[in-house]
Amino acid sequence: MLAWTIYISFLGALALMFLPKDNARAARTVALLAGLGGLAVAVAGFLQAKPGEILTITKLPWIAPRSSSPFT
Repeated sequence: MLAWTIYISFLGALALMFLPKDNARAARTVALLAGLGGLAVAVAGFLQAKPGEILTITKLPWIAPRSSSPFT
């Protein structure tokens, strides 16, 4: 969930690129909304966290299992 803070920041920067250069008020508004959106997602992630619990995001083996013996 916390990766969404980065995604929202990038979307805000992308939106800023399409604004006219002379419209500072719109740029500040978009930047504020992107910042508040990232803050809201970060707070939601913080509130959903359970202290002492390990969260497994993905479970993959570090070394692939061998299907044959190394001596053959």
